[in-house]
Amino acid sequence: MSTQKFLHDIFAAMTFVLFCTLPTPVQAVNSLGCDLFAAAVVTDTTYVVVGDRGKIFISKDAGKLFTPVASHTKLALASVSFPDAMQGWIVGQEGIILHTADGGDSWSPQSSGVDTYLMAVDFADAQNGCAIGQDSTVLTTMDGGNTWTSVNFTLTRDAGCAHNFFALKMLGPKTICITGDMGRVFLTNDTGQSWTEAPTKLFDKEIGEGRTLYALATSGNKLVAIGIDGTLITSADVGKTWNRGSSGTRDPDFFCLAMVDDFGISAGSGGNVIQTTNGGASWQIVKTPENVHKSWLSGIALKKNSAGEAAGLVVGQYGTVGIIRNSLITWL
Repeated sequence: MSTQKFLHDIFAAMTFVLFCTLPTPVQAVNSLGCDLFAAAVVTDTTYVVVGDRGKIFISKDAGKLFTPVASHTKLALASVSFPDAMQGWIVGQEGIILHTADGGDSWSPQSSGVDTYLMAVDFADAQNGCAIGQDSTVLTTMDGGNTWTSVNFTLTRDAGCAHNFFALKMLGPKTICITGDMGRVFLTNDTGQSWTEAPTKLFDKEIGEGRTLYALATSGNKLVAIGIDGTLITSADVGKTWNRGSSGTRDPDFFCLAMVDDFGISAGSGGNVIQTTNGGASWQIVKTPENVHKSWLSGIALKKNSAGEAAGLVVGQYGTVGIIRNSLITWL
């Protein structure tokens, strides 16, 4: 799948896929009736998933039962972040930002000041966060989203045009790592006031071409980014330098990635899933059911639960959901 095909699938799907008719509550996630784009593990038992046409669902029993939550919007919702058990943020189409202060039970809008697609959001804590998206859009907040500041991001102009940013991680209250088009990685240590580029060898500055990265995850000082055609890079020094790695496959595009300690899962086009047990040094293909291969997978969330297990979920097209417990995925 080409970068253009992915952009078409994701941006167009977020805008034009079929209207969701939702029962309340719903037992089987496949009956949600809409594409799901992102997920968050809030607590051991509370999961939140978001998707097309402003759909938000919450589970209070670790994925056994999902119920819809009012978003008061029909705009597509692309990413969700919970820095703690109560505070959470969602971003998406037309610069929408939603905030919850009650663990996902209710949501209210915040003003982003932009109308571009916001593709990812992450918070270091309940005050410090960042949102990124289409046309080199970067927003930062230091007051829990009461005010969002638009970063005048010019480093991407040397390629002749703005970039689409797809992935970010808050590495601290003021330290942010972002990536997206052409495999370029950018870092700031002052909440976006200044940026540096960390060379990845995926971007050829002379010809202005590179290999798009769609997802980014951290495990201690390690960072892993993955994207088009299974392209994978790793950093052992908090994003300052990067080396090419191997995802074990070149066919799928991988759209999402999450890690807990040395365990990680990535998923993408054609329902493809891979996992690592050594911090991203090597990856193995995970077998998935035939019906999962009919959909793309675009969101993964993992968190170490009170039992010390890596727990979470993976979501995607047609309401596809898999519940993760350590290395096992149970598809609903």
